[in-house]
Amino acid sequence: MIATFLVGLSLAQAAAVWDQPNPDPAAEMIGGILRYLKAQTPRPAPQDLAAILGVVDKRVAQTADLDLTGSLQHPALRATHGKFRAYAVRWPVLDGITAEGILLQPSGPVRERIVAVPAAGMAPEQFASMQAKAANGAQVLIPVLIDRESKWSGNPELGKSTKQTHREFLYRMSFPLGRHLIGYEVQKVLAAVDWFAAQTPAVPISAYGIDDGAAIAAYAKALDPRIQNAYGNGYPWDRSGIAQEPIDRNIWKIRQASNIAPLASFNEEKALVTIPVVDAEARMHRQFDEISDFNQKLIAKSERVREQLWAGTPNKDTIRKTLWNDVLGRIPKSSIPLNIRRRQSYETDKWTGYEMQFDVLPDVFAYGVLLVPKNIAPGEKRAVIVAQHGLHGRPQHLFLQSGTREADVYRNIAATLADRGHIVYVPQNPYTGMNAEFRTIVRHGNPLGLSLYSFILAQYEKMLDVLALEPAADMNRLGFYGLSYGGKTALRIPALMPQFRAVVCSGDFNEWIYKLTTVNATYSYMFTPEYEILEYGLANVANHAEMAMLVAPRAFLVERGHRDGVGADEWVAYEFAKVKRYYDENGWGDRTGLALFNGPHRIDAAEAIPFLEKWLRAKAID
Repeated sequence: MIATFLVGLSLAQAAAVWDQPNPDPAAEMIGGILRYLKAQTPRPAPQDLAAILGVVDKRVAQTADLDLTGSLQHPALRATHGKFRAYAVRWPVLDGITAEGILLQPSGPVRERIVAVPAAGMAPEQFASMQAKAANGAQVLIPVLIDRESKWSGNPELGKSTKQTHREFLYRMSFPLGRHLIGYEVQKVLAAVDWFAAQTPAVPISAYGIDDGAAIAAYAKALDPRIQNAYGNGYPWDRSGIAQEPIDRNIWKIRQASNIAPLASFNEEKALVTIPVVDAEARMHRQFDEISDFNQKLIAKSERVREQLWAGTPNKDTIRKTLWNDVLGRIPKSSIPLNIRRRQSYETDKWTGYEMQFDVLPDVFAYGVLLVPKNIAPGEKRAVIVAQHGLHGRPQHLFLQSGTREADVYRNIAATLADRGHIVYVPQNPYTGMNAEFRTIVRHGNPLGLSLYSFILAQYEKMLDVLALEPAADMNRLGFYGLSYGGKTALRIPALMPQFRAVVCSGDFNEWIYKLTTVNATYSYMFTPEYEILEYGLANVANHAEMAMLVAPRAFLVERGHRDGVGADEWVAYEFAKVKRYYDENGWGDRTGLALFNGPHRIDAAEAIPFLEKWLRAKAID
């Protein structure tokens, strides 16, 4: 028997007896989310293609002539044919970013202008088919794309190297900034079109591409009507398999975009002359460094973007909507029955623990453990505190642990809170499993405009419905205590869900945008495997300080150990100062704090528990 959610029933009445729980709820949960995603049929609609590609920066004005790149040993003129010449050239794109490649200049009148985009890792000199075009009067610019080697994906000065390809490394750096490596390369094509458009005579402009270059040609044509024709070979236009392709092709909402048409193919032809490839590695290194340096400057600029967003009297409801809908990805709340399953699984002399599972979306469920104190009198209401585990965690790690790593990290915080008389719910979040299959959720979700937190938010929405059925649960006194990845949850969930009245973010609060994108600190996520934490354009909406400001005026505490390796005290203090100023200036200064302790990455609770109890006993906060 599986019970259905009925308004007016208690949790005990609404829940079915659960005789055969899943042997591994976390693995089943992740599998269900992936099934849900794979079953989704994209509903294409016109998207702001420039925004999702990150083609948002103003291009610099083109000069009358392209820059020739060469030396005495290797002159810019690389090859000569009776009907065209090949030059090594460079042209400006953005402030600090150039394009480099080959210009094929016909000897006679120019009848057509072509931007030809090779595959990643293919030298522009090797785009042989364009030589026949040049021989027939086409002026051709061929930019180089970033390759998929990994030589510069790290920072040797910090002793940091990775196996990320150059394309992945720059993709990861760009994504939270609302930019994309593909977008930068589209800009290089459009800058070539800018130059073409200024030339005389005015003749048709076309784009050609191979593999990744074909996609870039298609995006450029969709963005710029000056490109009259575009052709592409070797690119998988069916985007249903994008999750299995290189991660640098991951584009937010791209499967929902209807304004991108697959390109017709073109006939590939043999080269008419050999164009030598000269100093290819040095050229690639310059192109890599230019994009990296541009992104590093954007990190600082993003802070000013957020300051402008929050200047004066910001509309926090609008910011919440942007954060949920456009950055994290919102799944409309499902009307499917909760179908609550519950069974008693744990007991001490002070509380009883129930495993619970309930449905959220087709194939997607939520699971957790509810600890209910035994000394609740009939009709009495108690505060409810959600205690959230970190990466690879399980609800059971937060109670009844002894002599384990989990005991050291979580310090039985859920049991401690229940011992003190609070109702405690410990959810299972999907960021777990040592095979890290959960990370592939974003590979399937991002192209649909969904992230890992799309599902966590959907689970939390239903979770609040379930907790409201517990007779003793006072949902007006709802608290949150999360560590590490649970600290990430402590920032995102209460920022978007006003039901939480007091929040403790432990072992996560940080100068988050810097931590995601910098190549100049050992703490950076640029050097770690966690690609799933990237949220598109987050830097332009909210860092951790702004998430905490969305929690305001509700109570918010940061907990941090001095030796916590997720960051530095100085980073945390810098970011928290913005929070403290915001609370102080609005007259809520006593509702926030920074609890530092002498320890590593773990729960401390010395200040956190009194903080939660103070504000969960307080009257409702306006």
